[in-house]
Amino acid sequence: IAPASISFPFSTQGITRQGNTLFHNGKQVVILARPHAVDAEGTERDVDISFSGGEVTLSLDTSGLVFPIDVDPTELVVQPPAKDTDLQEIAPDGNHGYLIELWLNNGANAAQRPILEFDISELPGGATIISASLELYYYSYTLFDPDGLTIWAYKLTRTDWVELQATWNSYKTGSAWTAAGGDYVTSDPAGGSTTFPADYGWMTWNVLAIAQDAYDGSNPAE
Repeated sequence: IAPASISFPFSTQGITRQGNTLFHNGKQVVILARPHAVDAEGTERDVDISFSGGEVTLSLDTSGLVFPIDVDPTELVVQPPAKDTDLQEIAPDGNHGYLIELWLNNGANAAQRPILEFDISELPGGATIISASLELYYYSYTLFDPDGLTIWAYKLTRTDWVELQATWNSYKTGSAWTAAGGDYVTSDPAGGSTTFPADYGWMTWNVLAIAQDAYDGSNPAE
């Protein structure tokens, strides 16, 4: 019978912890999300994670699961994005990469499109990505309540955009997008969608196809 828990050490030099977030010399370096388990019949279950001194312990409730059970402890949680900004149709030559928030709008002649890039180069070679999600916190709106509206996440087809230069018209100074408003694809890979909640809070997109495409192509996830 496989063990229900496993522990492994990690170096604590320069490391401090708040919850599941690890900091190195005061800088956030990684969030250890709970690993994922799948049994022989495809039943999925999260694995609990706990800390004690310089050890991390993974614990799995195996009741009701069919062996063999695959547990993948390799999860990469990237935060914050490597770069982000939003493209504003109403100010087509203005850059907003310096802002601490992202704006979204689908109004006629006033669209605002956030763009983000995440570095996934730390994922090991030959890995199979079983889940990938984008989480953003929704905390404010203007003009009208977007409750129930669907918002899609798509893959950008350009990776060399510059955070402090990108605008609605250009991905960097002097270089135009193929189409104003950013170059992206709505399929192959498929995008992920979610809806605005009634109250402020976290919003989550399933971006597995985008992450897998970026991983297979050794490109950042954007």
